[in-house]
Amino acid sequence: MKKINSLRPEFEALAASYQALMRNKNAEEALMQFAMMTQSRIEKETTDVEQEETLLKMKANRTLSLRSERIEKESQQLVLKGQHEALSKQRIRIDGEVQKTQLLVSQYDETYTLEMIIDGHREHLAEKEQALELKQDAVKRQEELNKLNQTISQNEALVLRLQASVDNQKSKLFNQLSEPVWLKLLALNTEVAEANPGYQLTVSQKQVIEAFTDLMLPDTFGYDFLGAKLKAVSADKRESDQSRLEKALVLLDSQRKRAAEINAMDKESRFEQMKTLNALKAEIKKYKSGYRFIVSVQ
Repeated sequence: MKKINSLRPEFEALAASYQALMRNKNAEEALMQFAMMTQSRIEKETTDVEQEETLLKMKANRTLSLRSERIEKESQQLVLKGQHEALSKQRIRIDGEVQKTQLLVSQYDETYTLEMIIDGHREHLAEKEQALELKQDAVKRQEELNKLNQTISQNEALVLRLQASVDNQKSKLFNQLSEPVWLKLLALNTEVAEANPGYQLTVSQKQVIEAFTDLMLPDTFGYDFLGAKLKAVSADKRESDQSRLEKALVLLDSQRKRAAEINAMDKESRFEQMKTLNALKAEIKKYKSGYRFIVSVQ
């Protein structure tokens, strides 16, 4: 008993150590459980953080996209604003041109179509530009005068022929040939049909002409002349020699006046030439402006 009693302090120390060991073992298990719980919590929070970061990136990208779209819309808005301002200015200009064109067109008779007015302006413009060119170039004036004199000579000869034909209507082929024969000549060639030999044809000459026109066979189109189709022309549509003579005289008179105007150009003083040139340039500018207005409306 004494020996056992002497071992009590050692037993109590061992008991205390055992209790401490058991406490440490429980603490280690609790620590391991805490570590496992903490690791699980860390992994969950890491996943949550990654998801939040992904959402943040998506939102950031969306924000950048929206900002880029806003900048693009603002740029488009500026472009549209510029276009609107340009179109507004263009509309004001066009409205002004339309008013000028309407004022210009209103000066013509209602029977004139827009195409007729445009053609008239184009012709007037060409005449004025040619007049300006002739005023500025002596060589061209001489060339124009030479061509004009040649045309005048041809028309003078035509007037003489027409006057002779008017004075001697009985000798016209129209009055010497039968209507069926003459109509065939008219379908073949107007100048031939309107010829005036100036004398009465002989019987043999008439027979030759009639034999020639016998080659022209009537068909649904008009006449068949050795395979060529000739359109029939009505006799009531022929123009009389008197009418042709009057037109030729009017044309000849205008050509002579034109030749006189060209001849007068070389006799003008320097002051008169400059005055005429300035007037022509101003008139050409006016015609060009009017022509542009009318065409823009069309």
